[in-house]
Order: sequence, then C-alpha cells, then structure tokens
Amino acid sequence: MRTVADEVFAAYGMRRALAAEVGGIDAIAAFVRAGVGIAILPAYAITPHANLRAVKVREHDFRWSLNAVVLRRRRPTAAAAALLQLAGAHLIEQPGVERPS
Repeated sequence: MRTVADEVFAAYGMRRALAAEVGGIDAIAAFVRAGVGIAILPAYAITPHANLRAVKVREHDFRWSLNAVVLRRRRPTAAAAALLQLAGAHLIEQPGVERPS
C-alpha cells in the first residue's frame, strides 16, 4: 500500500510527510484516533472504530496485486490454509487466476 500511495502522490507532484512509522494496521488506526494525523488504510481496518470515518480518495483506486504460491502436489498446512482464507475474504476475483482450494 505504501508504494501505491507514493506513486499516487508522485503523479500529482507531491511527497508524503510521514509523522510516524508503525508496524500494523491496528497501530496506525490507534495513531489516527489519538490525533497524530491521517492515514491511508483499507476500509476493513476502520470498521471496528466508530470514531473513525473513511473518506473516498477520488480519481484513484488503491488496489494492488497479491499473489500466493503453493505447490500443486502438497496440501497447505492448517496455518497456510487459514492465511489464504483470511486473505481471500478481502480479494477481488480476477479472470484467469486460479484460487487454491
């Protein structure tokens, strides 16, 4: 997401000013709730926080590719299957791209 945001800002001749760098979407939302600044987050990250609201960024869609590679002849472990299922809940199907079962 950071690379996509940097590309969008650069396309408009702008640079982002980072107030803080934290690891994890929940931590970023906590900084915004504390009034540190604003953030570009996926919609699901703000859903549990009634005091945050989403503002649509016009003229750009913040989507990027995410690929998972698995061996055809080996079943994913329980942890890998859970990760794929969690990620799959937030993905948009693309024609010609096989989703692992």
